[in-house]
Amino acid sequence: MWAAMWIREKYIQGVDNEQQQEGNGELTRSNRRQHRTFDDFVKGKYAEFKDKIVRVIEQCYSDEVIEEYKDNKYEALAWMLFVDGCSVLELMKEADVEKPEALKIKIDQLILMLQDLLLLENQIPFQLLKLFCPEQDELFKSMNKFVKLHHMVNRDLTYQPGTNSPQPTHLLDYLRKKILGDDQTTIDFAKLNECKTKWPRHRNIQELKAAGIKVQRQRVADIRHIQLSCCPFFCRKLDLPEVIVDDSTATTYMNLIAYEMCPDFKNDFEISSYVAFAD
Repeated sequence: MWAAMWIREKYIQGVDNEQQQEGNGELTRSNRRQHRTFDDFVKGKYAEFKDKIVRVIEQCYSDEVIEEYKDNKYEALAWMLFVDGCSVLELMKEADVEKPEALKIKIDQLILMLQDLLLLENQIPFQLLKLFCPEQDELFKSMNKFVKLHHMVNRDLTYQPGTNSPQPTHLLDYLRKKILGDDQTTIDFAKLNECKTKWPRHRNIQELKAAGIKVQRQRVADIRHIQLSCCPFFCRKLDLPEVIVDDSTATTYMNLIAYEMCPDFKNDFEISSYVAFAD
């Protein structure tokens, strides 16, 4: 349904552009669009993208995962990714908890859909999203709007990869980049040798509070901003980022942790460390 809504919008834009060109005398009968009906337009779009979708499939998925789809040159998988990718684009663009009717669903269904889009097993390669939505500004605007719905990122924080920045792998990876920020730092493992133990132990919040350290909330939702400072009378104060918890928070964090645990994803387990610390 949502894939049809996304494609129909592109179809209407194409018809409007064609009518405008006809009015300006820029479009002749010889170069006029062949896809006059919506069904023909969908088939034409899929035929246009199919070879590129197959290349992304071969690049992004392991052989054992796509083995069952090799018949007929990944036809079934390519069509599924085409429909799912267009659905994701439509959901990101139109999702609004205050106006769920834009997607023709109720608010409880919309919340479940927002959670499903961040499940690790449901991720669509970013190359496909970029293929189906070549307007980069529109794509990142929709992704930023969708990510902010999960209350894990500052409202004024933006992240859009530049020409030299690596593109996100998928929507869940984009959320992780938004949470950590584009000025991510890495651990200097050489300094660990200065410690008495190879892997120093860090206490969680429950143990720190039991030791008399006071906890104070910051007015910023940035998990990197955890500060321990001194207070009068020899006590310590731990400043923690603001966290808004709703029904999707636990599910989203579990999927972010699962993503960090993937053997082919090199990272410093920033989300996993934060959740272990906050437990």
